[in-house]
Amino acid sequence: MTNPNSPATASWIALFRAQKRARTAIDSALNSANLPPLEQYDVLWALEQAMPLGLRPYELEQAVLLPQHGISRLTSQMVKQDLLVRLPCPDDKRGFRLVPSDSGLLLRQRMWQIYQPVITDFFQAKLAPDEVQELMQLLCRTG
Repeated sequence: MTNPNSPATASWIALFRAQKRARTAIDSALNSANLPPLEQYDVLWALEQAMPLGLRPYELEQAVLLPQHGISRLTSQMVKQDLLVRLPCPDDKRGFRLVPSDSGLLLRQRMWQIYQPVITDFFQAKLAPDEVQELMQLLCRTG
């Protein structure tokens, strides 16, 4: 059992604190620019990466960090806002796939213009390129 004062535990806590600070800064920057929160960016980015087929809702759930009920509510809202399109699923007549609409693609690009500088300020400006590479390798080993 890991000691609550161990380096592994301290690293775990530091990782989550850094994520929370970065997330708060990103959402604040997006809000200041009158743009939607990061969850919408995450959905649009995951679906853009899966184009042209898009993703089924359960696949989208695996690609972003939201629970299924959050995905359903968020994607329904984004469909109503004309940011996403539901396409029939050829192998499941009751199912559907989601893809970003043209306005969703444009919104994601606008959001990136705000999101990217926060990444630079919080991450790239504080770590050397070799440290960024090492951190990525370490985090990828955890799954």
